[in-house]
Amino acid sequence: MTRQCVVCGVPTKKACTGCLKTPYCSKNCQKENWVLHILECDNPGREITTADRLVAKIANPAQAIHEQTSTDYGFLSLSTREDSTALYKVYHDILNIVGIKAPMIHEWRVKGILYTALIKIYEAAGPRLDHANFVWLSQHPNLFDSDAVGVSGRERVDAVKTLLWAHIGGSEHTTLDEMEEEVAQWPEDKQLCWRFFIIVFNDCSPPVTSPSAWLAFGFCLFSDNPARQLDGPLGYPLRPLYAQLVKRCTFDEFYKAFITSSLVALMDKHGLKNERTTMPLAQEFERHLSQSPDRYSDVWGLKSFVLYPEQGRLPSLILFGFHNCGDDKEIKQLSGVYYTLFEDFDVPPSQIQDAAEKDRLFELITTLPEYHVSNTDKKFLRRVLNTKNRLILSKNFKITPETINKIRSRRA
Repeated sequence: MTRQCVVCGVPTKKACTGCLKTPYCSKNCQKENWVLHILECDNPGREITTADRLVAKIANPAQAIHEQTSTDYGFLSLSTREDSTALYKVYHDILNIVGIKAPMIHEWRVKGILYTALIKIYEAAGPRLDHANFVWLSQHPNLFDSDAVGVSGRERVDAVKTLLWAHIGGSEHTTLDEMEEEVAQWPEDKQLCWRFFIIVFNDCSPPVTSPSAWLAFGFCLFSDNPARQLDGPLGYPLRPLYAQLVKRCTFDEFYKAFITSSLVALMDKHGLKNERTTMPLAQEFERHLSQSPDRYSDVWGLKSFVLYPEQGRLPSLILFGFHNCGDDKEIKQLSGVYYTLFEDFDVPPSQIQDAAEKDRLFELITTLPEYHVSNTDKKFLRRVLNTKNRLILSKNFKITPETINKIRSRRA
């Protein structure tokens, strides 16, 4: 059967020799895509390590990074998003510019010489690599080598939980297991607030890979892509705002404000109005929190899906043309278009939502002055974006299980 190469699109009858599923036209194309495909291949030929997952994350910033990889390679131990971005840049240098492969990174980590090896690479590379990244690396030796790390990422999170438990009035004698058992009995929204407090007390921000908190507390408004944050990140103006709020209010105050859509009022009550109103996207942020916790626009499910397909909210995708896609390739192609709108051209999500509801998505996309769409792509978009949403919404159209399964079976 002839299919199109997933890398270059050339028709081919060849496929990955490991899984016999993914089509490639040549060894060069398979080699180019291997850092991503190795995680999905049925027979990759060797054990998949967290180094492979790290390499895939650097190759595709929109891809999720799971907790063990974050722990093994220093991300979970960092206290700020600025440091996370700096570490991302270090690995980008080592993998993409120097060309170090995953097995070598894994070997260095296992032997406890990762930091030493990274330093030597920067010293040998000279002006090929960014000196600022080298300076940051030299200031953070404790993140890498197993014999140098005083507190692991997991231990740090557990310590934060203990401090937080005392902060919200819990007994200092409560064990972590007892704490988890008690939290498990709370209402779902209260558990979400608890998880968010842990993130904030750990000096971090919820990424799209934690979609509930990412959406509920407004982080969805900003870029979640580390590559976009190199020039001056929009991803964490909320982190210092929430960091001040959780120190000034009680946990019960925060939870009550969250379930009553009054977090903005709580911020103003505790003297944070100026910080809130002078940050980027302040009006959008206020409007978003007024919808919390359960009246969000479908466009946020779309953004979650295209940035992190494994956790996108499938039912919302009916508004955005995915049910008109015929196969995996078209799902990926349409996802790529929306990814470009969100991450490259900063099209306001409210504008995308409004265009979807009015059946004007094709017009929105093809009239963006910066976005050059080929005639072939226009033909594709005209077909899949023939959504008839006005008719669907006017008749209170219900998403059937068959429609959801259709989309789920084709997910990228």
